[in-house]
Amino acid sequence: MKKLLVLTLVLAGLMSAQEASTKPKWQQKFVEVKSASVTRLTNLLQSIPGLRVQGDSEMRVISIGSDNPELIQTAEDIIKRFDRPSTSTGAFATHNFELTLYLMMAGKELKVGDALPAELEPVAKQLRSIFGFKDIQLFDTAFQRNRESNDGELSGNAEAGTAGASKATIYSFSYRNARVIKDERGYVLELGSVKFALRTPVSVDKDGHWQYTDVGFNTNLDIRDGQKVVVGKSRIGADDRSLIVVVTAKVVD
Repeated sequence: MKKLLVLTLVLAGLMSAQEASTKPKWQQKFVEVKSASVTRLTNLLQSIPGLRVQGDSEMRVISIGSDNPELIQTAEDIIKRFDRPSTSTGAFATHNFELTLYLMMAGKELKVGDALPAELEPVAKQLRSIFGFKDIQLFDTAFQRNRESNDGELSGNAEAGTAGASKATIYSFSYRNARVIKDERGYVLELGSVKFALRTPVSVDKDGHWQYTDVGFNTNLDIRDGQKVVVGKSRIGADDRSLIVVVTAKVVD
């Protein structure tokens, strides 16, 4: 009986060892993306069952993992298929682009800054419809021309119409690793690590005292050529006023 028990345990151990040796091992691979959109390739690969995918747009790398080597190879083939050079000579095209930053203040009784230019009226119409603003005014515009693969920064100061404040509003807009991607609908500008920061003075009492209020956001941003994108909305001060940040991009061949 004891011999039978020992034999059973030995056989069970051998079977467990055999199952462990035949179980597929998890594999992970990092693939560099040279031209295509990391975000779109990641979304495409995530539709494949059994494949774990994560993309980093700033580093332009996609991590693919699976216990099935064939799936990993399929993912690599898909990346290579869609990550193609932009020119017939095999060189990767480098584009210039123009970036325009619009800073607007919105509220119920707000009367500051310049009237909105005609090109911003469609955006203002949507903002009024969604948020119920009665008045939207432009208080500053910043412009920059840059080349893809570069970092960039826009900054300035302007009167934002904060009640009772005699100091200027200070703002900055920065991004990293700008990339121009072309798809069937045209160009898309990808901006990584976008950071917007604004310091605006706010009146605190009737004696003329004031203090700075800080607002801002961090994000990644995709802007289609010619499109105006609302990238941020933040309430400023104690009254019902909001800062609206709109960015538009134009790709220059």
